[in-house]
Amino acid sequence: MTSFLQPIGNVLFISDDEHDRGGFMAVHDKNKDTKPPRVMYANPENGSSNHSTLSRLGVSFSDQIDLRSVNTTTFSLREMPSGTVINGYFGINHTIVHFAPIGTLKPNTNYELHLPAGGITDLVGNGLDKAYVFKFSTGTAGSTGSGGQVIVDGSGNNSSVGTSSGGSTSSSGNVGNPGSPWMAEAEKMTFTGGVTASTENTGYSGSGYADFPASGGELKGTLSQVMLGQNQISIVYAKRRYRRSNAQC
Repeated sequence: MTSFLQPIGNVLFISDDEHDRGGFMAVHDKNKDTKPPRVMYANPENGSSNHSTLSRLGVSFSDQIDLRSVNTTTFSLREMPSGTVINGYFGINHTIVHFAPIGTLKPNTNYELHLPAGGITDLVGNGLDKAYVFKFSTGTAGSTGSGGQVIVDGSGNNSSVGTSSGGSTSSSGNVGNPGSPWMAEAEKMTFTGGVTASTENTGYSGSGYADFPASGGELKGTLSQVMLGQNQISIVYAKRRYRRSNAQC
């Protein structure tokens, strides 16, 4: 005899392949299931490159997923940098959701898979715990300059932010040419944690710089010309002091 078990929230559906036994429901937790599902693994992996144009996508979740909640809004594969949503077919196998694009992907192109918070649900209606974005390429990673999120965590310093995809770091660059150094002005980003725009010190570019309080803070912005993968980030301080670091975009 072979038994089959399907968890549905705080109950289990148990069945077998014997015609005279059938199936039944059993409670495994007296409390209602309110835990949201989360992503455990995605294929292609985030930041990976050189994938086949025949690639299919698979995302493993921490719970059984209701396939009725999966669509091109809650599971959105986008061609970058245009943001065009790719249509396709969805399937499910236990906790893994599969996606097969209609037709082939474009060669030497960047793609992003977006899973918004609360979109995909488990079998009792709990929505995805947070938003997820997975980036991959059918060519060399970043070949089309798809961009990425950069977060700067302050430690009491005043800074403007510039980026470079490699080579020498510059305080200016050609924004229209992905791969060449260019500048993103910190004072135009989003501030949290007490960060303010200031012009008190000298040596900044643009209209000012981000002034971090002693307690820290954060500024966040989208650098649209940053290439997928490892990028060199140069943080340029007021009074022409520099610090370099690497960021994963």
